[in-house]
Amino acid sequence: MILICPQCATRYRIGPGSIPPAGRRVRCRSCSHAWTAAPDGSALPEPDTGPPLPAVATAGPEPEAGSEPELPPVPPAPLPPPVAADARPSRVGGVAGWLVFVLLVLLLAAGWLGRNAIVDLVPGLAGAYQAIGLQVTVRSGLQLADLNSIRVEENGKPVLVVSGAIRNTAAAERKLPRLRVALLDEQRAELAVGLFDAAEPVLEAGGETRFEARLADPPAAATTYSVRFADAS
Repeated sequence: MILICPQCATRYRIGPGSIPPAGRRVRCRSCSHAWTAAPDGSALPEPDTGPPLPAVATAGPEPEAGSEPELPPVPPAPLPPPVAADARPSRVGGVAGWLVFVLLVLLLAAGWLGRNAIVDLVPGLAGAYQAIGLQVTVRSGLQLADLNSIRVEENGKPVLVVSGAIRNTAAAERKLPRLRVALLDEQRAELAVGLFDAAEPVLEAGGETRFEARLADPPAAATTYSVRFADAS
């Protein structure tokens, strides 16, 4: 049977029958606390009178804990499955896929809308564009020069005549695009626009040709003009 000191919780092992039915006074060897032990090892209520009895002669410190049965350790709770870790790569992969798709669409749009500028930089790509049915205008080496304007009257109506030269400084012939002539006011806003063809459709390497654009009824607010190659359709 095991006695436990109610003061310091020191444990003692005693033989069966050492405590009579009426209880017995015992004293703890560790803290000198005295109490009345019941036959089942519990502590009885302390009486009002009577000196404490000496400690149980047969009582001694409880043997090593290894001789008593031990409760098995509680196993740790299992970790939750790594749902978030597994889900993140798929989400990142989906976003990356959309970014690649959008980038591809933008590159295709730029290649189609800006094909003339691309061919100007890399003339060898003109054949590739034409092979898929897209018309391009190679402008690399084409220059506008000797621009001039004059106002005349034809059939009683004012006409502005803009003329100039187109030169091909490239080492190969160039197909000439249409010319875009715009009349501008003092704030450089366009008031009238016209498209015109050069005198020759193709200009050989090192060649030069003339153009003349006639704009009838030019706006009175027009103070200047601009000439450039029109975008291919």
